[in-house]
Amino acid sequence: MFSADQRVMLCDFNPSIDIGADIKKAVDYNFCTHVTFGPWHIYNSEQIKFDPLPGVMSDNNFKITILRLILSKLEEQTPAKEYLKQRGVKTILTFGSVYAENGMQAAKWSIVAANADWRKKIITQMVELMDVNKFDGISVFWQFSVCPNSDCSAGNRKDKENLVTLMRELYNVTKPRGKLLFLLLPDSDLLLAQGYDLPILWNVVDFFFLQSYFYEGQNYDYVGHIASLSQIRFFIAVIRTSLGFAKMRKVLAGIIPSSILYKLAKPDPKPKYKDDTSYSNCTSMTEVCESVKRGNFTFILNDNDGNFAHNTTHVYTFEDYNSLKLKIEYFQKNGLGGLLYARSRDDDVGNKCGCGPLPILRIASEILHGGGCLIKQCLK
Repeated sequence: MFSADQRVMLCDFNPSIDIGADIKKAVDYNFCTHVTFGPWHIYNSEQIKFDPLPGVMSDNNFKITILRLILSKLEEQTPAKEYLKQRGVKTILTFGSVYAENGMQAAKWSIVAANADWRKKIITQMVELMDVNKFDGISVFWQFSVCPNSDCSAGNRKDKENLVTLMRELYNVTKPRGKLLFLLLPDSDLLLAQGYDLPILWNVVDFFFLQSYFYEGQNYDYVGHIASLSQIRFFIAVIRTSLGFAKMRKVLAGIIPSSILYKLAKPDPKPKYKDDTSYSNCTSMTEVCESVKRGNFTFILNDNDGNFAHNTTHVYTFEDYNSLKLKIEYFQKNGLGGLLYARSRDDDVGNKCGCGPLPILRIASEILHGGGCLIKQCLK
């Protein structure tokens, strides 16, 4: 059980990726105060309603395979949700997704939010699904208002005001029920300015959650940490300027256990931050551990720009206790209400690294509430 004044640790377990056993394990260790489930439903644009995921089966073999995987994990998530509720954890139902195949993508949110009758219909159903499935709240995953999937040239400029209307009408239904309402925010000052009236939205949501990771790495041709502290400082300052310090308590900053693997353009026994690289892949902490143990890697710890483990041809970037600690302390200093933890599949669920199960989630939770350990010790 969690006290009312405890910081929020919102754990996101996607049914297409994460399994019920992982959720139970996280809750057994008291890592999560709130857990999001979903999306469990796909938006049917012809009938303006959410259908259960089986409704999107098609003749496309790839889609069938993916959706069967999702459905099998949904079967695990239903009893997991009940297990969480017994432990006093708040459960949140997510609506929306990056992809139409497993949720409701940005363009559909834009169309629904612009029509009063459609808003009323979809809000009514969202609340009914929340109530029937006995969730404690709703999470709106619209990526993003005005800038669908971060492309502002493809969006509707009226999304900004329509988002406020959608969230206000949804809040007016959830609040009297004592339910919680979460809203995704973008991780860019440009996207935020284009599509979000933060001071007004603050009054009609319980929490904003940020995907404050991947600022660097995939979008650069040189070694960059998955989310450097300098980038995070800049963006949190943007939000604080808009809201003011006192209102930052509704903001949850995102962390993930993922690492990025780069291949050096030229072999180098001592690679530097700006060295040319090619992005290889986003990978898990477990893979980093196993590769480091096999491959004679050297550690470079840099809490501001990121931690690196390298040999002469490849570089991993990863979080450790110190880099997480500085980020979380910065979030706390700026009055944030807690953290969002996502991509649990990239954490060390099986304790292969020797740091215990789900070490990044554990470290983040313990730093948020006191404690922690050194990941580098386990990697070595």
